[in-house]
Amino acid sequence: MDTDDSVNWDDLVDISLEPRTWYSFVQAQIDLLRTHVLGLEKQIDESVKAYEKERVVTDVEEYDDGYANIILEEHRGIEGPPNHLEEIF
Repeated sequence: MDTDDSVNWDDLVDISLEPRTWYSFVQAQIDLLRTHVLGLEKQIDESVKAYEKERVVTDVEEYDDGYANIILEEHRGIEGPPNHLEEIF
């Protein structure tokens, strides 16, 4: 639904729609919203999986005890500390 297709609720109230008509209208809007949310959830899941698979460590700092501390990672052209990239993706 585009912004140009917005519904004027006052017009709907003025024409005294029957409850079944209201239900059909609201049900259609809920179905559209549900489809949109499911699409967004799928896109988010794919983005998280791509981040986990494609991220590349670009800077590491080694401690005296031999453990590595990741300073910077890069994913799809964005470079930053791992915790910052995790928040984005």
